[in-house]
Amino acid sequence: MVYLNTVSERIQKNSERIQKNLFSGFFCFLEVNSKQLSPIDGYDRLSMNNDQTFPRSARLTSPEEFKTVFKKAHKLNFKEFTVYVLQNNRIESRLGLAISKKTVKKAVSRNLIKRIIRDSFRLRRKKLKGWDIVFVSRFAAPQMSKSKLEVLTAKVWKRLES
Repeated sequence: MVYLNTVSERIQKNSERIQKNLFSGFFCFLEVNSKQLSPIDGYDRLSMNNDQTFPRSARLTSPEEFKTVFKKAHKLNFKEFTVYVLQNNRIESRLGLAISKKTVKKAVSRNLIKRIIRDSFRLRRKKLKGWDIVFVSRFAAPQMSKSKLEVLTAKVWKRLES
């Protein structure tokens, strides 16, 4: 083992080691990223199935869009949610979520509820044509299990498909 006597030798040695690690890490990063983008491995972002996405056009985004749905829509009442559905003049359906802090206290629970509803909508989006749908949470929503929430969303989609 070599002992470095002076401070300048230690600094020199450490800086060489850091530069070497950074340099090799950079090339590892390039190799990993180039592998992910290569169509040889079966991963090509451009050929990703667009039926499975949730684009901005499939969302209710502005307050005006939510207001029109709340004013004119038909309500589906459940213990955990009120679902507002309104026929729109578009080819595809749009989803809006109103999961409030007042009804679902914990952010983790709110995000989980939104993620499950979004995912369920994303998978059924092509079958649901021409609807604006808004889920509004109620006080029983946080006690709901994942499977029960999936069953409830399936009921809503089934009603809208028929």
